[in-house]
Amino acid sequence: MRHLLLLLALAVSVITNAAPPVDTMTGIFSERVKTVQVLGPGGDIFAPPVVVLGAGDALDIEFDRLADDREYMRYRVLRCDADWQPSSLAESEYLDGFNESAIENYDFSRGTTVHYVHYGFQFPNADINPRLSGNYLIHCDPDDVVPEG
Repeated sequence: MRHLLLLLALAVSVITNAAPPVDTMTGIFSERVKTVQVLGPGGDIFAPPVVVLGAGDALDIEFDRLADDREYMRYRVLRCDADWQPSSLAESEYLDGFNESAIENYDFSRGTTVHYVHYGFQFPNADINPRLSGNYLIHCDPDDVVPEG
């Protein structure tokens, strides 16, 4: 079975391809993003972030963004090699669908002293579906300024 390993990187800053090697460090690059969770297939919090290609498995990716109102959030996927550097493959070689999707599942905080918006989406999904196994970075950005793979 082919497995797809995923690495979540919620980024509000841009990773540039200007000077190799590209920094693909995982992390949260905004003080306003909190409570990042990647749940394994079936919403299992203890399962590793691995899905079997073609099996219909999906990861639930959720995070909170400190804000009073919803921002238009999108995400892109970047396939990396074993050293977590961007793959030399074209997006059409490793993805079915377009490499950009809106995060449409969100909810506002209620009864809290700090206002936030809870975002969530599943990967893979009908919009973005990997063709090849490998390491994948997921970039989320409210400004929709994420580099091409």
